[in-house]
Amino acid sequence: MGDVSGKGLQAAMVVSTIIGGLRMQLSSQPSEVLAQLNRLLAGHVTGFASCCAALLHPDGRMQIANAGNPAPYCNGVDLETLAGLPLSLVPDVAYEETLATLPAHARLTFVPEGVIEATAARTNELFGFDRTLAISRETAATIAEAAFRFGDGAPPG
Repeated sequence: MGDVSGKGLQAAMVVSTIIGGLRMQLSSQPSEVLAQLNRLLAGHVTGFASCCAALLHPDGRMQIANAGNPAPYCNGVDLETLAGLPLSLVPDVAYEETLATLPAHARLTFVPEGVIEATAARTNELFGFDRTLAISRETAATIAEAAFRFGDGAPPG
């Protein structure tokens, strides 16, 4: 799960570079994927990207590395991850992995910063972590719609 800074063509170019970098990945280890993407972006793009990379194993084990993205939720509970710098800020960053074992039939929910940072136009209040946690068991579409409605009161188009 990731998010890029900026909007429009600039942000699209960062996303395009990330997709190209992911297609060239030789490793499936989350920390190595993030380190490689960081090296690819640092000094070559304007802006930055946050990203949370996870490798899920059939037995329920999960390896996760985080580059400035909100941590995921597991069954409605915040899953603690080790913090890491967003991608492209510093050329050589070593990302650390958090190891977890997911319970059977776990619901793992990743959210971008945009959900947490959705801002109510009238009050300038953020959607925030508490509201995000409260709906973290919902579908992606429901979460996105809730953040969008909170921001300006209209459903997504």
